[in-house]
Amino acid sequence: MSIQAVAAARVFVCDNMAFSGSSGSVVLKKKHTSRLDLAAVVPEAIDQFLERAGTFRLDLDRMRDFSLTDGRAKELLFDAFAGRSPVMPLRLLPTVGRLYFDDDGQREKFPDRSLWALNNAFTEAVKVLKPVPQHNAGLRIGRYCGRLLHRGSPSVN
Repeated sequence: MSIQAVAAARVFVCDNMAFSGSSGSVVLKKKHTSRLDLAAVVPEAIDQFLERAGTFRLDLDRMRDFSLTDGRAKELLFDAFAGRSPVMPLRLLPTVGRLYFDDDGQREKFPDRSLWALNNAFTEAVKVLKPVPQHNAGLRIGRYCGRLLHRGSPSVN
């Protein structure tokens, strides 16, 4: 028997109980468990999770502080949907644009024009997809925003 633990913001669980998450989300994976000492492996797995959770929280704060002009947000939308490596289905472009620029409900939840608000517009839009494409699109948009976040300073035009 094997054991695996995944800790991530997004975890996909299949009907056959196979699961996956964003990169680096597997905190415990053992193929052979007949002599597994849980008391030895679980604390290390929890430490890995806590370290990643702390980094994740810092990234969320940085996304909230990553201000976007409307022009820059439009550039990022274009790149996400029609750039060299699109991360979202093109048919969702109008939805994401409306959610970020024109939706009063979204504006109340995410009043600042930031990478955080844009990420949440993407996240809301993918909810119309079926589970597997929704999961994959969510992972891709998370990676896309992560690359933007770690590429440079928030003072982009």
